[in-house]
Amino acid sequence: MTEGSRKAREIEYIKNGGTDFHTCHEIWDDRDAVLAVVSKEPYYLSYASDELKGDREVVLAAINKDGCALEYASVEFKGDREVVLAAIKQNGVALKSASDELKADHEVVLAAIKENGNALAYASDDLKGSRDFVLEAVSKVSFLGSALQHASENLKADREVVLAAAHKDRTVLKSANYALSNNRDFVLEVVEKNGNALCCANNMFKRDRGVVLTAINKNGSALEYASIELKGDREVVLAAVNKDGYALTYASIELKADREIVLAAVRNTSYALRYVSEDLRNDQDFVLAAVGQSYKALEYASEHMRGDREIVRAAVRQCGYALKYANDELKADREIVLTAVRESGFALEYASEHMRGDREIVRAAVRQCGYALNYASEKLRSDCSLFLESYGVTMQSIGMFAAAACALGSWYMSREEYDDTQGYNQGSSSLGM
Repeated sequence: MTEGSRKAREIEYIKNGGTDFHTCHEIWDDRDAVLAVVSKEPYYLSYASDELKGDREVVLAAINKDGCALEYASVEFKGDREVVLAAIKQNGVALKSASDELKADHEVVLAAIKENGNALAYASDDLKGSRDFVLEAVSKVSFLGSALQHASENLKADREVVLAAAHKDRTVLKSANYALSNNRDFVLEVVEKNGNALCCANNMFKRDRGVVLTAINKNGSALEYASIELKGDREVVLAAVNKDGYALTYASIELKADREIVLAAVRNTSYALRYVSEDLRNDQDFVLAAVGQSYKALEYASEHMRGDREIVRAAVRQCGYALKYANDELKADREIVLTAVRESGFALEYASEHMRGDREIVRAAVRQCGYALNYASEKLRSDCSLFLESYGVTMQSIGMFAAAACALGSWYMSREEYDDTQGYNQGSSSLGM
């Protein structure tokens, strides 16, 4: 294949909506093709010819999709105020690729940090020392970002600026100057605004009970950053799990076996049961209490407890969906399954194959939720009366009489499929037709 014909085929591929751009090698000097590509995948501006990297329309198409594509534009556009403003409007961090002159431009930098406070990293040194600019940046910082680290040393010692940064930046104590980050009263103010700021506090504060309690009263997960001693402090851990059940993850082994603490954690999130001691996960009274607070606790109980009839019954009474976490034996237990599907028809999905072929069980599920018929055995899915009952429930819930027609149509199709597999055809006769 000649180079010309290959290029023609690639251009035709792009025109027809092709998106596997990395397989294209000959199109990067064709304006229409590159315009089509960068409008979808801005990164491919880097493959364009130098001429097209200097084409205003092509560059704008790329940066309007991703401002950071400015990196691949010609030097001329990196100093073009209109182009750079368009780029940072889409992504403030695109300031990184702007010319030094525009990195010192008040309007441009302000627009960038308003879109993303982390853009302060690329501003001129003068603007990094501007109190107003830095206050704006720390208020607009993205998740896990840290604008304060890019501020001037003077502003890292400014109490108001650092406290403003603390709201969104958990690493603020790492960026603040030495005097502030080692001042107990100031550290207390910081963790009161953002408990997870404890992560970058001096170790002496991670051992300070007052500081740690202040932090976890704001964010229970701050227990992760407390000293080993305080992770074993009952009052501290109880405060943490009452705020955030996931904090149990960071408690000492001994406290993961403490009934009161674990139940407090499970009350906030059933997932916490995953981190408790094996003894508690095998304790019937404890698991029953945990399930009483949240049926989801059954998921993290021991295998033995997931086969305990009393525990599983308590869970499915609360939410039929809990049948999913029962062992296979109880998924085949008629009483348990019936209790589950009466609470939630969807629970039929998790019943044993035999139970999904039990007419009474399926009818109970369908009466609770018409859609549950989808989980019944093939034979019962082809049962006309169950189909009509299923869609009767659906009609009632959504107020659509057309569902009856859908029910009959679906029944005919399912019956035909069933007849084909069973070797007989009684679909029409069963309706007297």
